[in-house]
Amino acid sequence: MFRLRLCFLMSRRVVVRGIMRGVLRGLVVVFLGLNHTLAAELSFRWETSIPENDNLREVLSAHQVEIRLQTFVKVNLQLKADTEFVIHQGGEPFFDARENRVYLPYSLFLELHERLVERYPEQLLVRENIFSAAVEQLIWFQFARVLVSQYALPVSGLEAYALDDFVVLMLLNLSDTPYLLDAAEEYLLVDHSSSLLQRDRFQNEIEFDKARYHMMVCTTVGKDYLRSEEVLKDLAWEPERHERCQTLYWQKLKQWYASLAPYLKEDNQLLLWLSHKPSTVDDATTTNKSTPSTQEEY
Repeated sequence: MFRLRLCFLMSRRVVVRGIMRGVLRGLVVVFLGLNHTLAAELSFRWETSIPENDNLREVLSAHQVEIRLQTFVKVNLQLKADTEFVIHQGGEPFFDARENRVYLPYSLFLELHERLVERYPEQLLVRENIFSAAVEQLIWFQFARVLVSQYALPVSGLEAYALDDFVVLMLLNLSDTPYLLDAAEEYLLVDHSSSLLQRDRFQNEIEFDKARYHMMVCTTVGKDYLRSEEVLKDLAWEPERHERCQTLYWQKLKQWYASLAPYLKEDNQLLLWLSHKPSTVDDATTTNKSTPSTQEEY
């Protein structure tokens, strides 16, 4: 009887141990799975803290500049690595691909703000709106560089055009600012894009920035004619360009979606944007087209 009871207890221990091992293995698998699917994050870090710098940061915070990008990443993208934007005392924007870190000089923010103070000395709200929208364009431009690097995305044509396309597409769909094109003009004046300039196509940086601006205007017209009606009057573009710009906007959106598709989450916002195709756009006209390389092509 004693032996039977002993055997029973021993067999029970074996069963309990087996169950515990199974539970532990299950926990390990769950932990590894969670660790594997843990999303890479995007963050911002300000290295310096001075009163003027803090004031500009408060303006950007009030306009949700950082939050908008962070939310876009969380909702739509599967980043391959944590990415950090560092606002520091450097001279020019710089992307460290090895560390997945973007360095933005706050001196550039100060330069932009000072320009706007001179231009709009009595219009505080206008000044802050344009400032925040221009800084946001700079940030999204650098974020496009991050995506090209992390995902090894192919870039056809001029790199600056492709990155500008991404900036305008994102802000047209994510932001409701009426100052997008005003901000684009200011942003291009301070973004130090000479490294992207192709000397065989543009005589100088001013000509290059003018071409970039016209491309951004056309993309904006293609998405929202009313947002750019005043600008079009100044540029004296013929009405027929509106339809061509709609096609261009749709073409750019499809191209960026195709490039990012393998890294997008299932319920991403780009699918929603693609569902609002303008009635004047024919898919056949936007298939297998490369991005125009000069403003004359649209």
